[in-house]
Amino acid sequence: MEREEILNDLDRLTQKMMYKKGINRYRIKIEGQSNKGDNYVGDITFFTVTSEENGKKYHLVMKTAKRSEEIRKIMGNGKLYTREMYMYSEVFPAIQSFGKLNATSIELKNIPKVYWVSQEDKRETIILENLNIRGYRLWDRTKAMDMNHIMMVLRNYGIFHGLSMAMKHREPELFKKLTKDLDNVMVAFCEMNEVVGIFEEGMKHAMKLLEEAGREDLVEKFKPIVNNIEYQLVKESKEEDKLVITHGDCWTNNMLFQYKQEKDSKPRNVCFVDFQLSTLDSPVKDLSYFIYACCDKSSLDQFDLLLNTYYDSLSCTLRDLDCRAENCLTLQLLKEHWKNYSVYGLVFSTMVTKLALSSSDDAPDINEVGKGKDLKNVFDIRISNVEVYNRRILDMYTHFGDNCL
Repeated sequence: MEREEILNDLDRLTQKMMYKKGINRYRIKIEGQSNKGDNYVGDITFFTVTSEENGKKYHLVMKTAKRSEEIRKIMGNGKLYTREMYMYSEVFPAIQSFGKLNATSIELKNIPKVYWVSQEDKRETIILENLNIRGYRLWDRTKAMDMNHIMMVLRNYGIFHGLSMAMKHREPELFKKLTKDLDNVMVAFCEMNEVVGIFEEGMKHAMKLLEEAGREDLVEKFKPIVNNIEYQLVKESKEEDKLVITHGDCWTNNMLFQYKQEKDSKPRNVCFVDFQLSTLDSPVKDLSYFIYACCDKSSLDQFDLLLNTYYDSLSCTLRDLDCRAENCLTLQLLKEHWKNYSVYGLVFSTMVTKLALSSSDDAPDINEVGKGKDLKNVFDIRISNVEVYNRRILDMYTHFGDNCL
């Protein structure tokens, strides 16, 4: 029944979209849906629209909100959906316009093209380009990223953050107006106690691993964090540290890579998707989430290189936008942000790593919540390679403990 309703909405919104383009005769072909474990907060449908007037094809993906009231409660009663709508309909166009006003014309290229946004209550929907058609594909989420992909992401986060940071510096009133409602959506997300419980379970497991590794010193240092997980997720950054508009949900499944040829292992570009958690905050919220969720020890051991790669890209972007990096964010201040705010990414990554290492068969099915199943039980999943999971968790907590506590 719900699937039929979604397809009816697809027909209705496609008609509006094509009418706006001046096309009245077209064909719709449903190509498929996302795999279990690839998307948790919405329903994804891939489809093609072919104009019968000029033969042009539109390869599209429709992302629509979950219709279940129980699932919507988990999503902050729809706040996560409306946040993403706002990012695509208001924030990105404003940033794009700002970038084009400069002599160097910096474009926001690392997001998909948006075709339609519908903010109808309880049916929030976005229609985007299907990036797969341009050769973009997901990294295998069961593997830690290699350095080629990590560097690509960090360089593009430097551009992504640099655009909003420059706008804040050069157009403060416009930026203030644009971001006044970009509060921390994790507050709404964590109102469900079950959500916090999932993070707590992951943290307890990490402490057990540290004990077994003989790092009782770190277990002791982690106690203030372990005893107040919710605070780590919802605490506000200092106003002066809210420098950028963040991506927000920075794990493997929310970035697609493009390659020059199908067989290539080195990416030529990356595109970010899923902006339900975007907010005005420190860039380290994105960086720590990405680095801890997607890197293993071999990459964490090159942490200075990772941070410098990001900062070099950020500095170049700011310079191209007629801003001096030292007036916006010095490398030293970025390192201070890391010590103050990287716990956010650590806490998130504990859960996300478990999701990433689950097979498609074992991945959580959020739709079970809509059928009355307890959220915590839905996310109590089996991991086929527990040894890899434990090693990743131990390495990230050891890195954080040795560098930030």
